[in-house]
Amino acid sequence: MQAANEYHEQPLHSASGYAMLALSLAVAGAGLWLLVGAVRRGGGAPMVLAGLGLLALALFMLAGLYMLQPNTAALLTL
Repeated sequence: MQAANEYHEQPLHSASGYAMLALSLAVAGAGLWLLVGAVRRGGGAPMVLAGLGLLALALFMLAGLYMLQPNTAALLTL
């Protein structure tokens, strides 16, 4: 008979953080470009909101990055 709370370890692999860093910086650059374009050309609320949304997305993406030292591990708990 098996226990009710049986846990299984599952090895997970993450993608390269450098690619995610580049993508996050590109999203932040696009957000800044939209904000500056809205201010210079008077793009209105949609451009400002899109720029702010992209900046918020970039911050959310950057918050998920972490660095590990050699021969260390990270634990993901859901």
